[in-house]
Amino acid sequence: MVRLDARATREGCQALHASGARGVRFAFNPQHGGTLDQKAFEHVLRCIEGLGWFVELHFEAAAIPGLRSWLEGIPATVVIDHFGRVDPTAGLEQAPFAILCELMRRDNFWMKISGAERLSRSGYPYDDVAPLAQRLVEIAPQRLIWGSDWPHTGVFDAAKLPDDGKLLDALRRFVPDEGARKRILVDNPCRLLGRSNG
Repeated sequence: MVRLDARATREGCQALHASGARGVRFAFNPQHGGTLDQKAFEHVLRCIEGLGWFVELHFEAAAIPGLRSWLEGIPATVVIDHFGRVDPTAGLEQAPFAILCELMRRDNFWMKISGAERLSRSGYPYDDVAPLAQRLVEIAPQRLIWGSDWPHTGVFDAAKLPDDGKLLDALRRFVPDEGARKRILVDNPCRLLGRSNG
């Protein structure tokens, strides 16, 4: 996955594709100091057209209602990062998560059910995040992926560095069915990246 902006070119994206790139990430949340530049986004979409790439979006949950119509119009596979950064204490019916669930009923939307340590208000084992994951498994288990977020570049205090083993243990609690976990960890990423898992 790569980061691109208005300087991207069609030729450059083709070269990246030949080198193995299959997705482009846009982070426009306050923690990353980013804002959504729709002109740059549309330019990048034109540059990657026909390559089969996905676009990964990292944004704040509070932005989701205002982004809904824009999200629905994206003509590409969309991966939403870190549960859309929703607040697990706000429940399953909160507007941002309800909108994400509606989007996840569309075939071009995927969700990365990662970053539990970022969302949780209760800490490990992140039980407050479990209902979010379980609802998404009910809706679209075939379009969920997971990642540890290693090397956790947003953490600058060694004492607060997440334990990747505990994050994986949390996924096991979120998704107790072994077959569903295999889809999330193996089958789905292979399909998203256009690679065989055989």
